[in-house]
Amino acid sequence: MRILFGLVVCLAISIAGSGSTFAAWVYNANDKFVAYETIGSSSVAAFSKFKAGYSGVLGGPFIQFAEADHTDSWIGNSKMQGWGKDTPAVAVNTSSAVENVTGVGPVDAGRILLHPGSTFANAILRFTATHTGIYSIEGGWNSLGGGSTINYILKNGVSVPPLFESSLDHSTFSFSDIVLSTNDTIDFIVNSNGDHGFDSTGLRATITGVPEPSSLLLFGLGGLGLAGIAKRRRARIVA
Repeated sequence: MRILFGLVVCLAISIAGSGSTFAAWVYNANDKFVAYETIGSSSVAAFSKFKAGYSGVLGGPFIQFAEADHTDSWIGNSKMQGWGKDTPAVAVNTSSAVENVTGVGPVDAGRILLHPGSTFANAILRFTATHTGIYSIEGGWNSLGGGSTINYILKNGVSVPPLFESSLDHSTFSFSDIVLSTNDTIDFIVNSNGDHGFDSTGLRATITGVPEPSSLLLFGLGGLGLAGIAKRRRARIVA
């Protein structure tokens, strides 16, 4: 029995590291956003597994930007593209160089910018899981407008307690072992903290997921079962 279990574990690990459907799912928000804007797919405020939006209350209803909210030139800069004519806004520097954005300052290449408003005080980048699994979340924030924002990361809109909260001008985050089911959400939020005039905030974020061990084990058992059937068939043929 121990030998069988060992074989299952080995097979599961092999599958997880292979190019099968059990290979890790990697979602780099910055790369996905830039690629989406570069090909001009701006009809819906969504790219890959991410959506751009806002809300009036932290943890409140998520409002996705409308098609008419898209801009190819945020605050007059053609390299800053995304959604939001003014505030709130979610945009990205699509160029391969630093862009000096009027009223904001330098924005690194590929950096996502979130800018909340007064009525809608939370600018949001939302990730929605399409696979049940165990996820890690890594990245960082940096203040661009010099304001006193509060940056959050919420799972399924739950604000108490948040996964992450920081009012620092520069902060990083790194989480592992976050269990997400299909359609669970992770929200990256910039809250204006009452200072929506100077609250542009940069974001870099990568989400990586793998199947839960139970899924790999079941897949491994199935693989061993199929291998056993094939072996018995070959034995019959030889006989």
